[in-house]
Amino acid sequence: MGIGSLIYLKIFILSKLTELTVTDGQVHYAEGIINRSTSDIEISKIRVIKVQRSLLDMLFGVGTLEIYTTGDDPEIRIVGIEQPHAVRTEIMEQMEHTEDEYDTTG
Repeated sequence: MGIGSLIYLKIFILSKLTELTVTDGQVHYAEGIINRSTSDIEISKIRVIKVQRSLLDMLFGVGTLEIYTTGDDPEIRIVGIEQPHAVRTEIMEQMEHTEDEYDTTG
């Protein structure tokens, strides 16, 4: 088994152990099987969403997604997420939708 196959296997396993759900009002993140941890973030609290992709990530169609609320450390960090730019776009669209709902200027 080559190194590329090992990396792909790791990405595949990690992707099966994580769950990210984007709804109208929040982002829900869960990871793990034995030690399950979950996070829920209100869409209105998100201030930055970053995507990082190495050359290998691009070859496998994955990347790292980081969601920041307050502070310098990400609230959620997902390594090996499929289509990270599409996920980022979906969250940002929900953020715009949420802002429009609360816009009282007109």
